[in-house]
Formats: sequence, C-alpha cells, structure tokens
Amino acid sequence: MADQLAARADRNEGLLLAIRPEIPWLRYALILGGLSLCAMLPPLLKLGRSPWSPFDTEVYFVVCGVVLAWYFLFGVRLYLVSRLSLLRVDRVGLVFVNAVGLRRSIPRQSLGKVVVASVNVMELKYSMAFTYYLFLDPNGRSLLKLPAKWWPEEGIDRLGKALGVVTTETLEVLDGPAFRRQYPGSIPWIFANPLWTHPALVVLLFAVISLLALVVVIVFVSIVTGHNLN
Repeated sequence: MADQLAARADRNEGLLLAIRPEIPWLRYALILGGLSLCAMLPPLLKLGRSPWSPFDTEVYFVVCGVVLAWYFLFGVRLYLVSRLSLLRVDRVGLVFVNAVGLRRSIPRQSLGKVVVASVNVMELKYSMAFTYYLFLDPNGRSLLKLPAKWWPEEGIDRLGKALGVVTTETLEVLDGPAFRRQYPGSIPWIFANPLWTHPALVVLLFAVISLLALVVVIVFVSIVTGHNLN
C-alpha cells in the first residue's frame, strides 16, 4: 500500500521512517471522465441543426486541445508527486523531497508541532476549503505545508511521534487573512487578500479571464487558418 510506512536501520543515518503521498487516481479519473463528457455537449447540441462551419470546428478543437494540455500537465505533476515526493525522519530531523527530487532538511530542534488546518479559498454558493498539514517552528511559523488530500493521516501521525512533536487538528476553517495571521509563512499574500474570497470579484475575474482566453484562441485560429473574422 502507498501509505505503508517503511522503517529500516541504516549505518549512516540510523533509524529511518519514510512515508509517501497517496494520490486518489480513481477520483481524478472520474472527474476527467465527467469533464470529457461535457466537452461532447456542443457537437451533440448541433445535431439536427445548422452544420458547423470549418472555422467553428477549428476553434472547438483548439479549445479542447488547450484543455487537454492542462489536464496532461496536471497528470504529470501528480505522477511526479507520487513517484518522487517523500517525507523521511533521520537522525537530523525531517527530510522532505519534492516532486522534482529536490531535498530539504529541517532540524529536529526547529520543529514545534504539526497542525492540520483548513483555509477557505473561495466563497460562492458553497465554500471551497483546502486542508493542509503545517509543520510549524516553536514560534508558530510554517516551515513546511503539505496538502492533506495527498498525504496519509496515519503516516503523518507516526512521523510526528518519531520527531517527538505533537500533531493537532483545528476544526475551524479560516479565511485567507486569518490563516496567514495564525500561521505566518503558510500561504502567499495574494491568497491572504480579503478580496480573493469575495464572491463578486471571483466571478468577475473568472469571466474576464475566460473571455480573454476565448478571444485569444479565436484570433490565433483565424491567423493560422487565414479566416477573416469580419
């Protein structure tokens, strides 16, 4: 199992405890399948009506290609996280290896506690919260932040015990500014800005970015294919 803990004796590093992330591949596959079905709606809605012009077809496939490219990049990131990312306890303290294989060591004396905390990143009809494992120093500043959806809870608990630090869970979901104040260094300033969670601003930004992206795609296709937008 991906969350199975590996422990072994090493002559150079002493007792070593390691855990790896658990990626919910099935959940992501179902989401991808659902979005793929949504991509089939435009051609289905055209059935029995006026046929698509060549230009409409080109724009449709270019948009689908861009979306698939984003899916591919996200899938590559997940694969690298699952294959390379690692948390390990050695004689020095905590060792974290990221998705590109870069290693970072945190001395044992620099760790104060591990906190499971949630931040609300968007507030529309339903709130959207992300939960993280925060490794804090004795002053409460975040040294390392890991998404709880990818890292096994049991593994983090055992890792905390091996490090001799307490693992606590907070039930309150904080907004960006409160989360950054409570855990300094945990999230960038942009996500701690109160405007980020304002519903009207989020909808407006999403609409503007989507419209601009669509315009860019249409202009690009028209230039490549030689179609006149007029």
